[in-house]
Amino acid sequence: HCVSPASSSRFVKIEEGCKAGGRDWSPLVGNVLCHSCYNRYSYSGTLERTRKRTIPSEHHGPVIKKCTYTECPAPDNSTQYHFIYDSCRAGNRDWGPVAGMTLCNACYSQFRHKGSLVRVQSSKDRLKTENRRCTFDGCDSPSTSSRFVRIDQSCTAGGKDWSSLVGMVLCHTCYGRFRDRGTLNRSRACRHKPQESGLRKCSYEDCLKPDNSS
Repeated sequence: HCVSPASSSRFVKIEEGCKAGGRDWSPLVGNVLCHSCYNRYSYSGTLERTRKRTIPSEHHGPVIKKCTYTECPAPDNSTQYHFIYDSCRAGNRDWGPVAGMTLCNACYSQFRHKGSLVRVQSSKDRLKTENRRCTFDGCDSPSTSSRFVRIDQSCTAGGKDWSSLVGMVLCHTCYGRFRDRGTLNRSRACRHKPQESGLRKCSYEDCLKPDNSS
């Protein structure tokens, strides 16, 4: 009963042992599902479409197209809203604490995946409201990076010891340098120096254009 069996952006073959969404996938082992059908079974345990249930007005009032979670960053800017019934079991979560609420798609997905509506801000997100500037004194472009990272005590990127940098904000370049080399200092040998005109030639003997490189 798939509406678009050949026009999905992704197809999934169901293998033995699949437990996505905490569902029993054994009846579908060997089947290939489009992205929509796969998600439907993962969320609801069935491939059948069900008509959207309306909120009984005598109990809940009119259908609300607005997220009622007070901390939602965009309560009226969702493509879909979900009224949470007592019987909801999506994602194998306990939806009791939010039963009766109307959630936008983002908050609904947050609860389905995390079991909580509270979003944990990453270091990158927190920097959006702070001074986005690399605090390494030797940085060539401390305020023009596409990304800034605050170093916290749990950082182990690249297997390096970041303890000496805890609390610093690094641009993407400096962060990558320490992650790869374990130091923020540039190696002189790695700097690109302009070659003298007489040396600007590829020394590979089979190069097709030894004098014509950018």
